[in-house]
Amino acid sequence: MRRAMATPINQSIVKAFDIIAIVCASAQSRSLRELAAEAELSLASTHRILGTLKSLGAVRLTRGGSYELGSRIAALRNRDLECLQEMRARVQDALDDLSQESGGRVSLSALNEINLMLIAGESGSRDVCDVGNSYEPYFSAPGKMLLSGLPSQRLSDYIAAAPFVELTPNTLVDPARLVGEIRQIRLCGYATDNEECREGIRGVAVALRNPSRTMVGALAVEDLAGRLPQRSTLEMVGRLNEAARDLEQVLAASPKFLDVSALLAEV
Repeated sequence: MRRAMATPINQSIVKAFDIIAIVCASAQSRSLRELAAEAELSLASTHRILGTLKSLGAVRLTRGGSYELGSRIAALRNRDLECLQEMRARVQDALDDLSQESGGRVSLSALNEINLMLIAGESGSRDVCDVGNSYEPYFSAPGKMLLSGLPSQRLSDYIAAAPFVELTPNTLVDPARLVGEIRQIRLCGYATDNEECREGIRGVAVALRNPSRTMVGALAVEDLAGRLPQRSTLEMVGRLNEAARDLEQVLAASPKFLDVSALLAEV
């Protein structure tokens, strides 16, 4: 049986995309020599590629003889940014509504490699400036929720990186206990933070899933322990699950945002 030959990569297209990426990332126009040097191409090859890109409207030649983003690519990029801004606004509205209903601080998080990344928080949150920052996931409700969705090997690798730091007397620093809690999270479908991150603060989190039911984020609320007692956990889980289903529909309206971390693009 003959083996199917892999389709060879078109290096000319690769080089053209490299140049487009350099121009897009540049705050000012770039000369032919600058582009050739950064793309690691000869002047002749760079000039030939730029000529083709210019004819397509992907780049334009300035009066000073340098190159900048052309109208065609700029229009596509602006359309993408408008879509991103619209999606952010819809997500923000959903978080604000949940915050007003629950009275607590609401957040949407995802895993960045193995760290917890705060994707969004309700408007006016004291921690809204933390959006985009990454944290260890083991000591928070959304972090543990996201850990529960990892494949077994990735979770084992994370646990093996212990010891963990004790932030409060309640922080889980024993790997065996953390594994046990993650197993319980998988069974019950929600995670809690019982003053493990900060004393006096409790949290609850549920999963956000894509249409194939893969976990892509965690929706969480935290509040003072007295305002979010353990006995009200299941009630809060119900509110969060309802809000999570609504958010899943919002994100599914634009498939590129099913990867929740894409909401941070172009921040």
